[in-house]
Amino acid sequence: MYSQDKIIASHIIKVHASAGAALGDNRVVSKEENWLKRYIQYCRTECHPRLSEPASKKLQDNYVKIRQDMRQQANETGEAAAIPITVRQLEAIVRLSEALAKMKLCHVATEDNVKEAIRLFTVSTMDAAKSGINQQVNLTAEMANEIKQAETQIRRRVGIGNHISERKLIDELTRMGMNESIVRRALIIMHQRDEVEYKRERRLFYRKPSIRGIGGGRMGHGVHSTRGTTLPFSCYSCSVGSSASVSLTQRQRPPSLGPSCVRYAVLGAGFAGLSVAWHLLKQSPKDSRIRIDIYDEVGIGGGASGVSGGLLHPYSPKAKLLWRAADCWNESLNLLSVAEAAAAASAAQNPNEDDPLPIVRRRGILRPALRMKNLMLLKDNAQNCLASCRIETIDNDAAQNLLPSICVPFNTSFYMPEAVNIHPQRYLQALFLACQNLVKELYSDGFGVKELHLHKSSVHKLLDLEGSIVCLGAKADLLPELCGRLPLRTCRGVVAHLQLPDHLREEYPTLGPSILSDAWLAVQGPRNLYMGSTWEWKSRNSSSNVCADEATEALNELLPKACAIFPALKDWSFAGARAGLRAMPPLTPHGSLPLLGCVNDIVGKTEPPTTGYLEGLVQGDCCTMVGLGS
Repeated sequence: MYSQDKIIASHIIKVHASAGAALGDNRVVSKEENWLKRYIQYCRTECHPRLSEPASKKLQDNYVKIRQDMRQQANETGEAAAIPITVRQLEAIVRLSEALAKMKLCHVATEDNVKEAIRLFTVSTMDAAKSGINQQVNLTAEMANEIKQAETQIRRRVGIGNHISERKLIDELTRMGMNESIVRRALIIMHQRDEVEYKRERRLFYRKPSIRGIGGGRMGHGVHSTRGTTLPFSCYSCSVGSSASVSLTQRQRPPSLGPSCVRYAVLGAGFAGLSVAWHLLKQSPKDSRIRIDIYDEVGIGGGASGVSGGLLHPYSPKAKLLWRAADCWNESLNLLSVAEAAAAASAAQNPNEDDPLPIVRRRGILRPALRMKNLMLLKDNAQNCLASCRIETIDNDAAQNLLPSICVPFNTSFYMPEAVNIHPQRYLQALFLACQNLVKELYSDGFGVKELHLHKSSVHKLLDLEGSIVCLGAKADLLPELCGRLPLRTCRGVVAHLQLPDHLREEYPTLGPSILSDAWLAVQGPRNLYMGSTWEWKSRNSSSNVCADEATEALNELLPKACAIFPALKDWSFAGARAGLRAMPPLTPHGSLPLLGCVNDIVGKTEPPTTGYLEGLVQGDCCTMVGLGS
């Protein structure tokens, strides 16, 4: 049963036992004044201990025994406990044994060295495992993030005081694309924190009604725990620790500012959500009393908006004008100016801080014609372009002037000189700062009290939530009132970060445009760019993390498409990847139109107070999401 463990252990130990076997023991130490430094240098370069046969046998037996004990413990407790010793830890014990021998200038690691290494491992790792805190031992940053996201999804599906079948919960999360072992580990960690408990012989998973707020005290009637600075005119608040699932009922609403206060709840802090918040403040009567609560479980730009390439223009991939393109484009440019002004003002007030990076990465977007059947369609659509965002039809020579290494298959490209490539996160952070500044400005001018709150938590239900404006994109379908009622098409988009290696000098031109093609290129700088495209349709995986297999698959799919236009990209190096879950309404003869409507119409409720709107700005075009906030 444990033969595989024995084979693996034997192989690893033989590698270390044979390493350096040809090295002799006759070593001469040069006498120098700094003998300690020389001693350490000597150990590093000249002393290469190897495991003796008895030491190898002892280490192999110990490895198998620990694995047996941990499996037995898991079977007895019924918990999917992590086995704290794997090949990685076995190699660590081998290196520790060799280091102990090296300290004594011995060229053979003996049983005593192995015994001491195992003792150190036991008191540092195994004792932690036996004390019940081993769930977070040996976690990579990626695994820790996946576990955190699994906890967030668990909280969203299991309200405080509710219970669910553990099997059903695991099945639901695995259908979303999560790994079952990650989900189980998240459940165990939440159980160890006494956040949840098991009932009916561990078949039911129950979430305890205990949320702690500031200073560790229990929450009163507040919605969730917050930590921030509360001003008479503005409040920025975010939850402590991991995101909480919030069910806003009449009894749980935030404290009222009075009967004349108008309260709005904006769900989502992406392009659409922050645009809505800005216009609620800007267009409301100046003497009115308004409270705006923005809810996003990750924070500003935590969803697909923050991961997007930021290619801002008013056209579809076939150069056709988007719905209400002129209004959306003008509003997008207006909000971009607002965000840049807020960022500049902040930099002026904090001269000691590093200069902020610009919101606009690059101006100009190039759209090469890749297929003959689309060439005429692109030409026809380009003739109906906006005067404020022109589409110029250029030949190969003109394209080469913009980007010398560009490849234009049919000697025709379409260039949008006024289009921009923005940094999504910087833009969203600056726009939220502009909203805060507007609140302060209105208060200082003596107008009605305005409040702006950012809650780093998710909303579990829309029940009795006044003035709700849903800007959640793909996650809108997770709300119970809207689940299955929205005609959304979901797709997962993967964005790969590519860098030009240091030894190469053919940088991307400083004034070169970004590229819109089957795989778009959003240029950050001469040696950095993002490459992305729609990746997996009908996906439910909203995690921003991209595993190694998914990254490899995405690169194999996207890189050939991008290299067909920009061949020099084949020499660039992969530096990482992120992903986002987009949602698009169904296609119509006029394109993929955004969803706009009343929540009451969706949920079938006619009486107040649910009088908010469903702002389903879930189309993938930045221009639409930014521009329709008004």
